[in-house]
Amino acid sequence: MPRRGNPCGGMAEGLSAAQFAELASAVAARRCREEVGIGTFDEAADAWAVDVR
Repeated sequence: MPRRGNPCGGMAEGLSAAQFAELASAVAARRCREEVGIGTFDEAADAWAVDVR
């Protein structure tokens, strides 16, 4: 049975180093958001903000 390549591989190959770093950061945030419900530190700060007044 023939194996298919990753359909996103071609897209990733065409990115500059900076674009690839941005994509990797977005993927990491999405993975974290799906696993724990919060993807970035800013989202965590908003979700668990405490009013210290």
